[in-house]
Amino acid sequence: MQWHYRIHWYVLRPLVRSYFRLTAQGLEHIPPTGPVLLAANHCSFLDPPLIALAIPRQITFLAKEELFSVPILSWWIRWMGTYPVSRGEGDLKAIRTVMRLMENHKALLIFPEGTRSLDGNLQPLENGLAWLALKTGAPVVPVYVEGTHQALSPQARFPRPCRVRMRVGPPLPPEPLGGRQATPAQVRALTGEIEKSLRALRAMMNHSAEGDNKLP
Repeated sequence: MQWHYRIHWYVLRPLVRSYFRLTAQGLEHIPPTGPVLLAANHCSFLDPPLIALAIPRQITFLAKEELFSVPILSWWIRWMGTYPVSRGEGDLKAIRTVMRLMENHKALLIFPEGTRSLDGNLQPLENGLAWLALKTGAPVVPVYVEGTHQALSPQARFPRPCRVRMRVGPPLPPEPLGGRQATPAQVRALTGEIEKSLRALRAMMNHSAEGDNKLP
């Protein structure tokens, strides 16, 4: 971790762990080094910071470019390793950013639903993440978070002290392409695997409510 990220991680982590009773399982599935794409469900603005504070590795983010026009917020999110992207299809700048991050062996958090879920349920996934995984060869690690919708719904103004749980699944290595371009069928297949893994993590979480591991 870079020093400024490490300071935030050590200072904020105990506060978040206490306020949200944050627990996590499966952290051993996250590779400690090398390029990785973290695929998480998304239903609250709390998802990025809570996922980052639960994972003992520096995480990078993509955020809509409108946030970078807010002076203080823009400085802070850039400082924490967040990169701007434009909404809509075909953002070549975002693709180049992801390619560069994977070449530099970073861990990038992506929400493959494309936007926040308004009811807290997992929405159908878009194909962009699978395409990036096939293009870069980086493994996809599924991450399911539960409780952030109750803690800070889209209509709420301040987070409630609700219990937040997180579960990480085994990495999904993309099919080697051998220099070829990914076909639409390959992209759809990997997207289906990612969605299946996220739904399986949710089911496992529902059956192990009392077995969550507290963060160290």
